[in-house]
Formats: sequence, C-alpha cells, structure tokens
Amino acid sequence: MESYVSKMRILLLSIFTVLLNIGFGQVETPHVNFEVSHSSLGQISNAGTLTSIFTFKNTGNAVLYILRTDHEKSVTVVLPQKGIQPDDTGSILVYYTPDRKGKFNEKIMVYTNASDKPAVLKLS
Repeated sequence: MESYVSKMRILLLSIFTVLLNIGFGQVETPHVNFEVSHSSLGQISNAGTLTSIFTFKNTGNAVLYILRTDHEKSVTVVLPQKGIQPDDTGSILVYYTPDRKGKFNEKIMVYTNASDKPAVLKLS
C-alpha cells in the first residue's frame, strides 16, 4: 500500500509539473513588427517640415503599448493614443524640421511593453 501511495504522489507531482510548464509556456506577450524602420526623405534643399509615417503590427498575443520615444529636438513624434490589440496595426507619425540644408540622419528610439530594448526608427 505504501508503494502505491508513493507512486501516486510521484504521478500527481509529474502531472502538476507538466501542467505548470504548459501554463507558463503560454504567457501572453505583445510583439511589435515595423513594416519599414528606415525612411529616406532625400536631401534637404529648402526650409520646411518633412513628414514620415512608420506603420507597425502587433504580432504578439497581448495588447501592445508604445511607452515613450527618445529623439532630437528637431523631431516631433505622434504616437497612438491607445493600446494596439493583437493582429492590429498602428502608426507612428514623425515630423522632422531640419535646421540646415543637406544630408541628415536621425534616430528615434521607440520603447514598448514588448521588449526591454527600443525599436530604432531612422530618417535620412
């Protein structure tokens, strides 16, 4: 009888462990996938504001939130006002007001709840 009880305990513990691993394996997480992460706007020939739209999709299985961005003062970023549901798309609107003519390279660091590392958007 004692060996039967021991075997049942081991069996139940094994089943519990498997179910626990399955449960943790299906953690809901968002994932951001930018269709284009680099926008080439050409050479600056006159003053004005340049506009670029970066479209992305939440390919994860949880709501995606854009938390913040880091960029130069010459860049203005308009973010989605609500979370992006799984399989939905969103857009980030970027305005660049150059302070001089010629070539330029700007980076926009986009922080989301999908990763500890920012996505990098580039304007050139």
